Amino acid sequence: MANEITAAKQAIGKGGNLYLSEHDGAMWATNRYWLTRAERVGALLDRFNVALDKAGAYEVGTAVRRTGDEKPAVACHLKLSDYPAELSPVKTGERQAYAKAGDGEFAALYETPDGETVAVHDAQLCWLSELTSTAHLRNIYAGDHISYGDRRLMHGSHGAVAIVADITATRAGTGMYGDNGKYVPAKYDDKGTEIISILMPVKLP
Repeated sequence: MANEITAAKQAIGKGGNLYLSEHDGAMWATNRYWLTRAERVGALLDRFNVALDKAGAYEVGTAVRRTGDEKPAVACHLKLSDYPAELSPVKTGERQAYAKAGDGEFAALYETPDGETVAVHDAQLCWLSELTSTAHLRNIYAGDHISYGDRRLMHGSHGAVAIVADITATRAGTGMYGDNGKYVPAKYDDKGTEIISILMPVKLP
């Protein structure tokens, strides 16, 4: 639990802002540089008795304090069709290639099918890629165009990277033995492929 809270605070940034928004029955969290399922910051919110389903703006410091009702639009970032370019890791030998991204941080390097290099903050990518037991990571995809600017998620801009997963949900009940004595494992319903997080790319020095 403590590790989850620390990781969420680091991802949000010191004295940073966090926004909770609802889309299609699910809650999403963003600091405008990344967007992810609100459960990712659930431990942090629970620590300070903030309801996960209470949309609005929050300030994150030694505590989490509500500052307003602002709810950034998230639907414009969550269409799979806006992220057509599947990214491939840039390799050094057999290993993932990295580059310095400033402030002692590292960026993982990926490449679009057209050969364009895309750098993403490695620690944030790892944090945003954490999945539940019902999700299986598929890959990451680039938007219609790679846009750096001030690296914030802007309304209507899809110059970001989408972390995409195959989502499944366990059916009610557990595995059981049938009438013939043969064990029948629990089945899963395929919920399809969904975006679980969005991350803006890093502009390398």
